[in-house]
Amino acid sequence: MNLFKSKNGSVTIQCYRGELRIRLPPSINNGKQTHIYTNLDDTAFYRKHLLVIALKIEDDIHSGDLDTSLESYKAALKSIKEARKKTIQISTKSDLLNLWLKYAAIQEKLSN
Repeated sequence: MNLFKSKNGSVTIQCYRGELRIRLPPSINNGKQTHIYTNLDDTAFYRKHLLVIALKIEDDIHSGDLDTSLESYKAALKSIKEARKKTIQISTKSDLLNLWLKYAAIQEKLSN
């Protein structure tokens, strides 16, 4: 679902079945609609990062430098996914450590 009406020829971010995708204008693929499926959940974090990619694609279209294989844009998506995985892993480890420290403190109080 788009929240804003887009101009013809613009790149938009859409939510499709709960996941975000980037919709490219038909003009870049001989009149055929093209999407880049991201497999990313529709969250503010991912929307913000996809907006940067969408603006880059739109800029490349207007300047005539579009990577028609779309591989450079997909590589940018991959880096977003990897960065998010690292963030989740770090926060999970620190959450577990804090939980363990709280548990140990409670056990110590109970044993005294």
